[in-house]
Amino acid sequence: RFLEEGFRRVSMDELARDLAMSKKTLYANFKDKHELVHAVILSKLESVESELSAISTAAGAVEFPQLLTDLITCLQRHTSEISIAFVRDIERSMPELFVFIETRRRIFLQSTFGRVLERGKELGKIRTDLDTNILIGILLGTVDAIYDRAALVALPEALRLHYSEHLTRITPGVPLLLITYEYDQTV
Repeated sequence: RFLEEGFRRVSMDELARDLAMSKKTLYANFKDKHELVHAVILSKLESVESELSAISTAAGAVEFPQLLTDLITCLQRHTSEISIAFVRDIERSMPELFVFIETRRRIFLQSTFGRVLERGKELGKIRTDLDTNILIGILLGTVDAIYDRAALVALPEALRLHYSEHLTRITPGVPLLLITYEYDQTV
């Protein structure tokens, strides 16, 4: 429930009820909500990494373009399970955890896509003169550049539409997800 609604909006009472356990039992396992959030994050990261590893190690069993599609589809599916409210809550309330997540994500994706891109070179699907680290840097840099939360939040509705059309034009054929939300700008 944290991932869908953000952890600030979900109380320990609600979680205990959802999990069909007493609040006392919940606190027996986690000293506070932050410890529980940390455990949820670690579990999610391990799940994503396990699935991506399974896909990337099956590289010989599927065609290279399908392998890339499977990896990106897996990432998109897992990403869609995490709300902007959750990301915002982590970034604001637990900045050290946010940095940990971003660092781990970057390292894991570099490793996973590095292996896959090297395999693509071996198969002749990617030019061998291209530096894999540069390709990964471009991939991660593009994601980081597009995912600019502060800029997107501040845009009025008309500009968000223009911005999304612009992103589609400059990244043809690339699946994009633009998440925006309304908020009281006087707060």
